[in-house]
Amino acid sequence: MKHTKWTYFLLALLIMLITPSAVKTSEKAKPRTDYTLYYWFDAYGNYLYRQSLIEDEIFLTGLDESSLPPRTAQEKGWKPPAVWLNEWGEPTPITSVPDKKLYSHP
Repeated sequence: MKHTKWTYFLLALLIMLITPSAVKTSEKAKPRTDYTLYYWFDAYGNYLYRQSLIEDEIFLTGLDESSLPPRTAQEKGWKPPAVWLNEWGEPTPITSVPDKKLYSHP
């Protein structure tokens, strides 16, 4: 009877040691879609008269968030709480650091 208990114990221990290496999680999980409507400005801080999702802006302009060099900042996006709207409804960023930056890669 004691021999059987040790066998089951060693078998359970072996399974616990092997299982984590046998089960692989996906490192490239699908990124969560950001549903924030950003206010978009050009590299000089001029409002581009559009408020859109990051995916829509990438599709519209062809610019992307990639940090691979060479890159040139072309557009900056601020979330709605980070902008102030004047009396004509035009946004002005409150902070100097944008929430999103889109780059071109010449």
